[in-house]
Amino acid sequence: MIYITLFITECLKKLQKCATRSQALQEMHSLGISKFYIPGDIGFPLNSVYAKPANATEAGTMIKYVTEN
Repeated sequence: MIYITLFITECLKKLQKCATRSQALQEMHSLGISKFYIPGDIGFPLNSVYAKPANATEAGTMIKYVTEN
């Protein structure tokens, strides 16, 4: 729930800067296919709240969970 709230916030920030619908669609597409951060990554905003995955398997499981749910 927290992750989707952060994602929606990021979407709204990007949409505020768009002047046209086509620009907004392009921004949302770019955001949708860009790398997203998981706990432990430098760009993850809640690193102080969540533990870093212990290994690559846990990181893969976390990425799978976020992208499929």
